[in-house]
Amino acid sequence: AFEVLNRALMGSSAAPLPKALDDSNLGSQVIGGGLDDDLLQPFFMVGLKGVAEEDSAMQAVQQVVLDVLTHHAQHGFEPSWIAATMNTFEFALRENNTGSVPRGLVNMLRSSGAWVHEGGDGLFENLKYEDRLQALKTKLADGQPVFQGLLQKYLLSNGHRVTVEMVPDPQVGPARVAAEETMIRKASQKMGPDGVKQAIAEAAALQKIQHTPDPPEVLAMVPHLSIEDMPPSGKEVPTEFVDVSSVGLSSASHPGVEWLQHDLPTNGIIYVNVAFDLGAVQPDDVPLLSLFASCLKQNGLTTGEDFVAVAERIGATTGGVSASVVNSVVRGRDEPQAHLIVSGKSMAA
Repeated sequence: AFEVLNRALMGSSAAPLPKALDDSNLGSQVIGGGLDDDLLQPFFMVGLKGVAEEDSAMQAVQQVVLDVLTHHAQHGFEPSWIAATMNTFEFALRENNTGSVPRGLVNMLRSSGAWVHEGGDGLFENLKYEDRLQALKTKLADGQPVFQGLLQKYLLSNGHRVTVEMVPDPQVGPARVAAEETMIRKASQKMGPDGVKQAIAEAAALQKIQHTPDPPEVLAMVPHLSIEDMPPSGKEVPTEFVDVSSVGLSSASHPGVEWLQHDLPTNGIIYVNVAFDLGAVQPDDVPLLSLFASCLKQNGLTTGEDFVAVAERIGATTGGVSASVVNSVVRGRDEPQAHLIVSGKSMAA
């Protein structure tokens, strides 16, 4: 439940805490990821970077955080926001997308969190989410103030709260260099001329060993792949050209649009990538494309929805939407081809 609460408070730039801190104009960037339970003592952290050094500014940041927590402890969250949060949280659990990291390794790290808190008996508890997720859904459906109670007990009424102010000191670097020089000078005096010569000789011997190639018999012990171990051809991805009318588009109003479908095992999740040709973009505007892609989700729609409402709709109906600019080489052409890729994912109907 606290993980869902953390996502409701901190899950995106439209979430209550990051949005309130951004809107306060007290700093340049929100820092702190909220809940961290990897250590034996879990903690919740949030703050701002680039705050003025005056005490009043630091107190103002703290007050913004407390005001947001107090408001939601007293009034709860909007049902639509909780629905979006629950959907994205459940989607992430079911998708179990670990990227390029092996799933076994990720599952081991997830298990270690429960092991820290519950010992060997809780080793696999973090991997068993079905019953706990359903229990949380039932409590929310019954109208129980689950998140309000957690906010009040573990954050607002927590007597172990600390506000940390980190101020850059331009003298830290020179002071460290001076301390290191003093340490070296004292060590040299203690070692004496003979000890210094011995240390230099040992360092030179170590460097020689490190730069000496291993003999063939040692290299032969290292496992390696041969050409025979590699598949003769790449993995073929099944590709089908689909009529755009089957996905709600008109070929007359969208000439030249191609729809490619790949039938792959995805645990019941549909992934969609929409590519927009950026060939007509002027060269002077190319550096702005990445900025445009990053801002695409941070703005509202012409229908009148602001970016918070858009974030709610994305969270309630999909597993996430993202945008990026991709430059690729085209076979037979000297010039690269740029595309704006808008990606989304959702559970199959």
